[in-house]
Amino acid sequence: MPVASGYHLASAEELIEKYWPSDRAAAAVLRAAVTPTDTTPLASTAITSFVAGLQPASAAARLIAAGVVVSLAGLATVSVPRATSRAQPSFVAEASPIVVGESAFAAEIVGPSRKLALIEGATGELADHSAPNVL
Repeated sequence: MPVASGYHLASAEELIEKYWPSDRAAAAVLRAAVTPTDTTPLASTAITSFVAGLQPASAAARLIAAGVVVSLAGLATVSVPRATSRAQPSFVAEASPIVVGESAFAAEIVGPSRKLALIEGATGELADHSAPNVL
């Protein structure tokens, strides 16, 4: 989150460190929870790409790809219709009228998006011997 500071763009973290170095609450605000809609495009793209990459080796990935894809981008919930009962076919005599069946439908609600998170501890030794972008 860059903020204009003269001719230099400073991040919010840099500004807090410079102007309020002992204010822990100000730094905590930057780490506050975000709404799921703020992270949905990145998360859905990463998961979709990962699952699509598994298709040659995974039957589950092929089944998921064959299903209905519902995007919640910019939406809290989506209503997806499904058949709850289907009309039963019946044999009909020659030249007799065909019975018209009627199926019943209901809606399933998909959403709202949820955030999945994990915090894990790491030792200094692990951090020293890991790739810089991992820890």
